[in-house]
Amino acid sequence: MSLRTLLALALTITLCGCSAESGPHASDDVKALVDVNLIDGTGGPVREGVTILIRGDRIEGVLDPGQPLPDTAEQLDLGGRYVMPGLIDAHVHLKTQPRPDGMIEAVLEAALMGGVTTVRDMGGAGGALVELARAERTGAPSPRILYSQLVTGSGSRFWLEGPAAEYVAGSASPGTTFGFRQVLDADQIDEIVEQAVEQGAAGLKLHSGLEPEMTARLIAAARRRGLEVWGHANLDQTRPDQLVALGPDIISHADMLAYAGQTQITAPVLGGYIERTTAAMNRTPVDGPVLAALFEAMRTNGVSLDPTLMVMGDSEDGRAYRAWVASATRRAHESGVRIVAGTDALGGSSPNLHRELQLLVERAGMTPLEAIRAATFDSAAALGRDDLGMVAPGRRADLVVLSADPSLDIANTLTVQAVIKDGVVRRRQSPVPIPPGARPPAAP
Repeated sequence: MSLRTLLALALTITLCGCSAESGPHASDDVKALVDVNLIDGTGGPVREGVTILIRGDRIEGVLDPGQPLPDTAEQLDLGGRYVMPGLIDAHVHLKTQPRPDGMIEAVLEAALMGGVTTVRDMGGAGGALVELARAERTGAPSPRILYSQLVTGSGSRFWLEGPAAEYVAGSASPGTTFGFRQVLDADQIDEIVEQAVEQGAAGLKLHSGLEPEMTARLIAAARRRGLEVWGHANLDQTRPDQLVALGPDIISHADMLAYAGQTQITAPVLGGYIERTTAAMNRTPVDGPVLAALFEAMRTNGVSLDPTLMVMGDSEDGRAYRAWVASATRRAHESGVRIVAGTDALGGSSPNLHRELQLLVERAGMTPLEAIRAATFDSAAALGRDDLGMVAPGRRADLVVLSADPSLDIANTLTVQAVIKDGVVRRRQSPVPIPPGARPPAAP
């Protein structure tokens, strides 16, 4: 994205407007959101006329119509508006390139005010990510940031040269700093994992250039230290079927599923990726036995799929490529594989996640409620966060207030009127800008 485009997005963000009604941190007072049409994140039907009780940063209860409220509760009458859990963008990269001062902070605020209350960062300049996450925890208007230690192997040249490598590594040698490590010897594994733990990473992100034995050792070490394990669906020397057998929590990019069962894998991070992957797709039909076996293994091993449909683009010459990706995602979902919603590109003046949700419905065949579940309950479960993703007692009070029913039309996730994160209420002062390529909600 060009500097000119980034600056234009920053201007748009400053015009969207928001107001926080409860300060940066919620108090222990009880709020009652009255007359709510609730979408709880589990995929169940809309519950009409309920009341949501919030104490501090947690949901205390969900009351059916007619149940008495606590005498001390501050009542906020929502007048039949729709409430769903805060959205989770399960695939972003916040710090992989230099940006104008304040740009990424503005993008994060726009994402929050667009309904995204949590993001999973999948690799970048580690020190800068730690600072962004610390700022969020101390009150900056931002989604919650879960970040990773990205790891490549000896077979990868990713981030070892060029502007991105220089930015991510800073003054150090590429591949040696927190946020991006290249593992060349098994003796490095424990130190790489320990560094991730010490820096507060939520998971290890396996990227490329890793052969099966090294992949297995990395996963085992991460498990011993309580880290989640995330990875590209294809790690070059380790195919999707081999990786799934090792039991990561989430694999990303549905186009990489085409490499399942392939006997010769070439590095996807070098030139010619689209051509090689297209050839792999032609050898791996979506309705064939290779993907059937892969999806059964994913379901059995509890491995979720982060398909990233949005970044497959919209060009005419990529139509067949996108169709394979959408069909593979559809078949994975129909096979019982958990789908999580990630964009690989958070957005600008509004979050791209709304576009991803539309694609999950319109191309991958999910219902609106299933797509919302992919961006709430299922993403939280795949990330190992049982405090997120659902409107239920004990969960964090991360909620989005909508003016129209997204269960009838997924485009209605864009009708955000207020966002509540950790019990803090923020009202929008203007409509959410429509993300590039997204369909706007119907006029009321």
